[in-house]
Amino acid sequence: MLAAQVGLQLNSEKCGLLLPVGAPMPSPGVQDQFPVGFDFQREGFRIAGSPIGTLKYMKNFAEKHLIEVGAKLKAIRTLGCKNARATHRLLVSSGNHLMSYLASTVPPCVMMDVLRRFDWQVEAAFFGAIAPEGFSTSASRRERARSRMRLAAPLGCSLFSSTDRGKIAWLSSVAACLSDPLLFQLREGLRDFVQPALDDIVSFIGIESHYWSQVEHVLPSTADLFLGGNTFSPEDDYKVKIGTPILKTISHIRLQEYLGMTKVDQIGDEFTKEDALRANSHTEAGDEVH
Repeated sequence: MLAAQVGLQLNSEKCGLLLPVGAPMPSPGVQDQFPVGFDFQREGFRIAGSPIGTLKYMKNFAEKHLIEVGAKLKAIRTLGCKNARATHRLLVSSGNHLMSYLASTVPPCVMMDVLRRFDWQVEAAFFGAIAPEGFSTSASRRERARSRMRLAAPLGCSLFSSTDRGKIAWLSSVAACLSDPLLFQLREGLRDFVQPALDDIVSFIGIESHYWSQVEHVLPSTADLFLGGNTFSPEDDYKVKIGTPILKTISHIRLQEYLGMTKVDQIGDEFTKEDALRANSHTEAGDEVH
């Protein structure tokens, strides 16, 4: 009634009902009770730019989005032969975030393979800008370059891994949603998605490591604890923010991994003194393009 008073109308062509998998379609008589254009689906819908439905539907949606994103990264890569610095800045400010929204709204068990391939595409665009004609090097040198690329400036190039950040972004979204009373009541439906995401993060950080003390106050280690209501609930009104401290901890772990590859005691045929100096020098990744 209030909507009609202010002149708002419902667009029936953007309305629909997601039926259970295998359920029969409503009879013509039932469908006639709905406005023209009302959509009945068994697989899924796109809602606010994100897929809602079966795992197959969500995976297909993510795959199609990856194709669209890949075309944009290729376009960015073409700038490399003209201005590698501008290409890098465009990747940092835009290209590397092209999958961020889906990663925060679609469960990691659906997104991880897509995000892994997206990271490969970002890597190809970055190295393609540095050496448009390609270059040949050893596996160890390439691995060090990949590792450094994913570190924060000034030591790295700030092209953070989407596979690292995707799980955290999704769990952070879930934690925020648990402050809503209705969504909190429906939280058990998320259990099968929450536990694998937590397992991956907990395994990477190491619950027995000294890093765990930096995140244990914001990251319940099991789905029972995460969904139990003690940390995230309508009463807490999302006062506990999990994204920043976990990302900082993972970034620190990645930095230590890289520094382990570039220690002086690693010097040999595959890692020279010159490599050691370059590996520990600052990049210009944080500087603006002029």
